[in-house]
Amino acid sequence: KLILIVSRFGDVNPSSCKSTIDQYKDMGIINSPKELDLNKGFIEHGIKIFKSMLLMVETISKEFIDCEIVVRPHPNELVSAWTHLECLPNVSICAEYEIGAWLSSSNVMIHNGCTTSLESSAIGCPIISYMPFQDSKFDLEKANALGLPAYTINNVSENLEIIFSNKYSILEEREKLK
Repeated sequence: KLILIVSRFGDVNPSSCKSTIDQYKDMGIINSPKELDLNKGFIEHGIKIFKSMLLMVETISKEFIDCEIVVRPHPNELVSAWTHLECLPNVSICAEYEIGAWLSSSNVMIHNGCTTSLESSAIGCPIISYMPFQDSKFDLEKANALGLPAYTINNVSENLEIIFSNKYSILEEREKLK
């Protein structure tokens, strides 16, 4: 079984030498103290989620030792922030290949606020939306609405059990959104 963890943390874990705030200033996205505060809040919120994602991967790798776990960092993300997890025997970090190929090969996709959830839903790959911290100003609620919600690492584990026991239907999830 393949568990795909999709990351969207290019803003909080940038591959660029410049901070996201500095990049946003250079691009003209931040032009006022209010915009600066809003973007700082977004990044702080993302850092909390990112750190929780790292812990979640470590935890589920130990609970689901018979599963292969692949972490797919965002293309704008620093891959090395994830590589310490590769010491776990069933975890690999891979920024290669199109996301569609990974989704097609996966039994489940776990994310937070990633638009890849839309693609996952379209091809029928089960989804877990991991939301350990919530803030309506910063969360991508439509992306997180797809799939089974998980607010704790224990919820992620419970949802994986549901999906692996074939008690989950992505078609039923889609009907709930109508």
